[in-house]
Amino acid sequence: MAPLSATLSMAPNCKRPQPSLERPTGEMVISFLCSPACPGIGKVRARQLYEAFGDRLYDLLDGGDPHSLNPIVSAELARAAMLAWAEQTLEAGTYRWLDAHGLPRKIAAPLAAIYGNALPEKAKENPYRLWPSCHGGRSKLLLGR
Repeated sequence: MAPLSATLSMAPNCKRPQPSLERPTGEMVISFLCSPACPGIGKVRARQLYEAFGDRLYDLLDGGDPHSLNPIVSAELARAAMLAWAEQTLEAGTYRWLDAHGLPRKIAAPLAAIYGNALPEKAKENPYRLWPSCHGGRSKLLLGR
């Protein structure tokens, strides 16, 4: 069962936000697979891959077996995607963690550059480290100073 992320939504006739649970959508890995780094896959196939494999898709990309993504993509396309995925391994872990928590892809690269694979631990220590990155800036707060 995929981990659930809590989000806030306004209930009708209620002034306070009510928590609701949402499953990770895979937007991070889908965005990566339909990027120029993975030519030939596109949005439709990227979504099909995530729908077919769910969060296992991250492990399949890490695994390096191009036949594991059949019949959705050919072994040739899968091999190219897996090589591109391996080249950005540091960001891949960050993408997975951010997606599991419903955070936007645009902050993955800056956070990976700052925290590397320690991002989950650093965010757990102080979740406000993520705040400036979500709003496009780096600050003393984001850098942990």
